[in-house]
Amino acid sequence: FGLAEKSYQTALKLIKEVSGDTSKFYIDILDKFAGMYFDYNKFSNAEQIYSEAYESIKKSGIRNNHSFILLIINFSLLYKEQEKFQQAIFLLQDALSMIKSSFGEHHPDYKSTVNDIIELYIKSGRLNDAEPLVKESMTISTDELNDYFIFLPENAKLIVLDAILYNSDLYYSFGLIKSNSDKNILSEVLNFRLATKGLVLSSTSGFHRRMTRSGDISVAQNLKELMQIKIELAEAYTMSADEKKQKGISITDLTQRAQQLEISINNLISPAKNEMEKNEIRWEDIKKSMKTGEAAIEYIDFYFRKDNYADSIIAAFIFSSDSEYPEFIQLCSYTDISKYLSGNTEYIKKPEYRNDIYNLVFSPLEKYLSGARKIYISPSGLLNKISFVSLETDDGKFLIDKYNIEYCLNLSEISERNNEQENDKVSKS
Repeated sequence: FGLAEKSYQTALKLIKEVSGDTSKFYIDILDKFAGMYFDYNKFSNAEQIYSEAYESIKKSGIRNNHSFILLIINFSLLYKEQEKFQQAIFLLQDALSMIKSSFGEHHPDYKSTVNDIIELYIKSGRLNDAEPLVKESMTISTDELNDYFIFLPENAKLIVLDAILYNSDLYYSFGLIKSNSDKNILSEVLNFRLATKGLVLSSTSGFHRRMTRSGDISVAQNLKELMQIKIELAEAYTMSADEKKQKGISITDLTQRAQQLEISINNLISPAKNEMEKNEIRWEDIKKSMKTGEAAIEYIDFYFRKDNYADSIIAAFIFSSDSEYPEFIQLCSYTDISKYLSGNTEYIKKPEYRNDIYNLVFSPLEKYLSGARKIYISPSGLLNKISFVSLETDDGKFLIDKYNIEYCLNLSEISERNNEQENDKVSKS
């Protein structure tokens, strides 16, 4: 460590004498030097070096250098580690401004930086400041899925889904925390859940077959070229100006070509996309299709973030035909439920287990089920292993004795089922 420290100090002195303290090389070395201190938990030393680097960036006037942006983000991580959230937020806001002005809102660093700010707002209790960013990030994620998910081969969907929805637990964490004082955001958070879950469950093979049968290979060719340009853009954003010049790469040209291809693809597939948009169901639409005495439960498991607490939990959205807003209820930790459902545990044969599971994932919801006789349940994760009708209440009754329970892969099926029933009645009459 001592030898490395002296080497950095010597290098910085020489570079500063030759190139000045605003040169990219000097600032990059400062970043590495500060990073070394950070790795060894020498936070005061790291802060001093990062501060010098940040001042050099401001002094240089350069706002479109990707490595400078990453340095500022690294600096924010140092403050985050020390729980100096206000300072970290200030730096991330500056980095976000640089990303937006230099690379646009479609650059992958834009959404990830927005999510970093959301996390710090949640940690510092600034929920009102977090809310517009939560909405923006959800919109970006939904748009990304709508733009690309339909074209992906089945074996690539989960990989892309994980990348696009990485950190979506922030949205659910925010919704759960904010719901204690303001339920307005819950409509948008639940609609995000329904939209993304619907995309995962819906197969796009039919769409691919229609495009293939049409004989129009333009979409496939354009999409292939667009994906390649996206890869080239991602690589170009990590290159220095000299590297891009040496390789003859122009971010402007690549971006313009990508935009042209996106317009072309959108024109070719607009009928199919319009069909998809018509089929998008919001919770408000589901509520309207429900009858009096019906309720719906959408279970979800996610990594809950609050203050310094973080754990995987089970929660549930719940609403009925007359709900103004959905409720969002924290139920239990993932660990609590997994001990009953993991491995070979046969909970169905043990009354005490059936009652334990009931108290974990259903009993807390019953106060919102007043007057409900029919319940639609859409499970998640491990809860797909549960036979809800066989869960046992504290007085020894099965849930099937209290409710008519129907299972849904996605709550949008409620609208479809009820519409089919209405159509059947009309046709019979």
